[in-house]
Amino acid sequence: MFHLLRLLSSRYRITLLSFLEGEEEKAFLHEVQGFCERAVALRRIPPPRLQLFAYEPFDEFRTPQMQSAVQACLEDGPFDLIQLEYTQMACYGHKEVGIPILLTKHEVDFAACARRVRTERNPLVKARWFYNYLQVLERETSLLKRVDAAICVTDTDKRELQKFSSLVPVHVVNSGVDLEYFRPPEQATDNRRIVFVGAFQHHPNVDSMLYFCRAVLPRVRSRVPSVQLSIVGSQPPQAVADLGRIRGVTVTGSVPDIRPFMAESSAYIVPLRLGVGMRGKVLEAWAMALPVVATSVAAAGLRAEHGKNIMIADDAERFARHVISLLEDRELRLRLGMEGRATAERWYSWEAAAEELDRLYRMYIHGPAAGQSQDSS
Repeated sequence: MFHLLRLLSSRYRITLLSFLEGEEEKAFLHEVQGFCERAVALRRIPPPRLQLFAYEPFDEFRTPQMQSAVQACLEDGPFDLIQLEYTQMACYGHKEVGIPILLTKHEVDFAACARRVRTERNPLVKARWFYNYLQVLERETSLLKRVDAAICVTDTDKRELQKFSSLVPVHVVNSGVDLEYFRPPEQATDNRRIVFVGAFQHHPNVDSMLYFCRAVLPRVRSRVPSVQLSIVGSQPPQAVADLGRIRGVTVTGSVPDIRPFMAESSAYIVPLRLGVGMRGKVLEAWAMALPVVATSVAAAGLRAEHGKNIMIADDAERFARHVISLLEDRELRLRLGMEGRATAERWYSWEAAAEELDRLYRMYIHGPAAGQSQDSS
C-alpha cells in the first residue's frame, strides 16, 4: 500500500484515512504525509457491542470515530474515487454518495476459512471453523454489495470470489516488491542458516512455524546437524517464542530491518499451510536472489516454477529434502536465486502494479475508454 501510494501521488491528490493499532505507530506517519494532501490516523478502539453470534467477522474495524472521519472528508470533498483496503474497511463503503468505490481484497477471507476447515483434524475445531466459514461467507458477500468493484491480488482469489459474487466486477492487480530496497547481497553466503519472515498477528504464519519446527526441522537436522533457523517477525505468540528453546533456532521478534537476516541465510522457507492471497514474503526473497522452499499454498498465484525459480513441497519429507539440497549445493542456490530475481524484475515491480491500478482508476472515474488511454488525470 505504501509503494502504491507513493507512486500514485504524482498523478492524484490523495487523502489517507488509517487506523493506528498503538500510539507507537504515530512515528511512521511522516513517511506517508509527504505523499498525501491530507493524512488522518485514528487509534482503533472498537466500541462494546452486544452480538447475536459469538464470532462476528470484520466488525472490530467498524468504529464511530472512523465513520465520522469518512463523513467529514466527504463533506470537505469533492472526491473522484474511494479505495478501501481489506474487507474489514468495506463497512465504510456507501454507494449512495455517488462516488466510485473500489475494495482491495488482499485475501478472500471465506476461502481462507474453507482451507482451515479442510486441514483441521480435530472434529470439534473443524465444526467451529465450518461455522466460521459460513458466517464469513455471508458477511463478505454482503459487504461486497457496498462497492462498485473488487480488486484481488491473484487470479485464484478472483475465481474464488466470483463463485459467490458474480454481480460485482473483480479485477486483478498483482502485488509488487521494492526491487531497489530488496537487492541481492554483494556476496552470497554459505552459512548453514535458513530464515522465515512473517508478522505473527497472522495465524497462518504461526501455524507454519509450529509445523516446520516440529515436522520438518528434525528431518533437516538429521542430515545437516549444524543447521540454524532464524524466525523473524513481529508479535510472536508464546508458542512461537518457545521455539527459541530449540537448539539452533532464534526467534527475533520485531526488527528494524529484515534484510540482514535474509542476507546471512542460504535459503528462505515459506511452509504455509493456511490462508490465501499472494505471499509478499516470496517476492522479497526473490528480489534478494534468495532460493526459496515453499508449499503450493505459499506459491499460489505467483509465477512460480518448481525447480526453476522455487522449490515446492507439501509434505514434511519432501520439504526437508529440498532444504537439505539447497544447504548442500551452492550452485543450485545461486541458480534458483538468480531465476527468482529475474522473475521479480520481470513481473513484480511496484511500477507495473501502479500502472494497472491507475488504469482502473481512470476507467471507473471516466469510463472504459479512459482506462485504455495513456493519459492520467
